[in-house]
Amino acid sequence: MFKNKFWTKTIANMSELGAGTRGASLGFQALKLIDKENRFFSQVEHIPNSNEKILNSSFKMPELMSTIAEINKTACDRISKSLENHARILYLTGDHSNAIGGICGLKKYAGQQPIGVVWIDAHGDLHTPQTTPSGNLHGMPLGACLDLNKISNPNAWGKLTSISGHSPALSPEDIRFIGIRDLEKIEWDEIEKNNMHFKSVSDVRNIGACQMAEKCLKSLSNVNFIYVSFDVDALDPNISRGTGTPVKNGFQPNEILEMLSVFLQEDKVKVLEITEINPLLDNENKMAQTILEMLNNLSQQ
Repeated sequence: MFKNKFWTKTIANMSELGAGTRGASLGFQALKLIDKENRFFSQVEHIPNSNEKILNSSFKMPELMSTIAEINKTACDRISKSLENHARILYLTGDHSNAIGGICGLKKYAGQQPIGVVWIDAHGDLHTPQTTPSGNLHGMPLGACLDLNKISNPNAWGKLTSISGHSPALSPEDIRFIGIRDLEKIEWDEIEKNNMHFKSVSDVRNIGACQMAEKCLKSLSNVNFIYVSFDVDALDPNISRGTGTPVKNGFQPNEILEMLSVFLQEDKVKVLEITEINPLLDNENKMAQTILEMLNNLSQQ
């Protein structure tokens, strides 16, 4: 079986319950379909999902949050346990609400030690049920991990915010946003209020992708472990529109590849998440092809 030096286990969580557009649950299948040599996906641990529940038109927000919390709790436990035996996990997810389980899994593994998050995304995903304009949970993973607005629907929301056993699982000063450009005012206000660090696409280009990634890691010297989340909508839509919420003026693949190459050289980085590949919105599976090429390039370095 092919092995690479950057991750030793792959976990797939193809829940798409947090998205407003169907198709993200097929992201793993899209990748596997074009991995002709079966280099990356011959042995993958799958997290059970409840995607069939979205067919129920009476599915209400509290029930939806509770179900997503259950899925993420399973992911949290699996990731925490796997990190005891694996240096790094590649975490492939359907929609970005599954990052809750990934981040919380790293926090459960870390215990009292602080963790950092590098968030490569067009969006801030800092919403809560009180602030969301869409009602979609994939816009709330950092809101949940930061335990924002804990008074909002404490029964269902509380399940999401506490699955690691540590609430909050994450501190705002330990988040590094890269490429964010499509946020609601309330999210920008949250970033400003907590003095969260962020770099725009133009900032990265002015500094240089590798140099920016190196600076990012140095700025997280206070944390013991790091979670890197790459939402494919960080890429520019001229590459592919195979994701639920594409936003113009994004990164080119080589820029993402350069950043990931630097991040994955750092032993503190324990989980790499790749999320929101949606082949139903794509043309000729271009997004999955782009991501597979990145994985191939990373494995050959």
